[in-house]
Amino acid sequence: MASSTEVNFTLLASEWGLKRGGLGTFNRVLAVELAKHSKVHVSVLVPRFDLEEMNDARNKNVTLAQAKRRPGLDEKSWLCFPPDDLQIDVVIGHGAVLGSQAQIIQESRRCKWIQFVHTDPEELGMFKDYSDRIEKGEQKHQTEVELCAMADVVVAVGPKLAEAYRQYLKSHDKDQSVFELTPGIFDEFSGVKQATQDGDSCRVLAFGRGDAEGSPAACQSKNRRVVNFIMSYPLMALNSTRLGTQNANTSCFIATHCSKFLQLVMPTDRKPCS
Repeated sequence: MASSTEVNFTLLASEWGLKRGGLGTFNRVLAVELAKHSKVHVSVLVPRFDLEEMNDARNKNVTLAQAKRRPGLDEKSWLCFPPDDLQIDVVIGHGAVLGSQAQIIQESRRCKWIQFVHTDPEELGMFKDYSDRIEKGEQKHQTEVELCAMADVVVAVGPKLAEAYRQYLKSHDKDQSVFELTPGIFDEFSGVKQATQDGDSCRVLAFGRGDAEGSPAACQSKNRRVVNFIMSYPLMALNSTRLGTQNANTSCFIATHCSKFLQLVMPTDRKPCS
């Protein structure tokens, strides 16, 4: 139970473990780094969890909360219904899949809402394989923008998305509420030794999901994807030298913006933490 001087952050997630990777991994690191702040209590709302996951989260000073089961609804929709005894001052959502529920929680709990954006669906739609990809991309784009317009604070992952969403939200007078977070490389990989001399072949390390859509094999299914991916490689290589580790970058971001976030989202009867 958080004390009266702490601010209660609740992150919406599909899982605590790393079975699916991607967004789940990002959310986990964000929760752990937030929990290191002395004036913040962090809970992660998930559809279900087991004892091992609960203990793992507790060791990282994070509390797992199980959403109320709602028959007939998919598990992600359960996240609209947090436990009655879960204290929420700030809810953190991600995109449309793990962010749309935040609007319900914001209204029912009268809390503040931080919305993270991870993709630009309209641009991403151009690289999909299904026939109506452009139309679906536009629909997803509209949903993302509307959610961001409703949120109190928007955090874009990476400078490209930050610039894009500042443009998208100008008509809503929310462009000044967009923050930028650029994650780095995981600590486990930060000490990997690099070759001292370049070889004849260019080797590209691909980051993505392990399914048919996110795998390197899927990237090879369309020549334009390969071209776009390889053309971006020099920029990726240049930026990777400045990114630092995932934990360090996220921790630095939280340390830099925590006070500002809390001033924007915390209840008026509490003093902002430093």
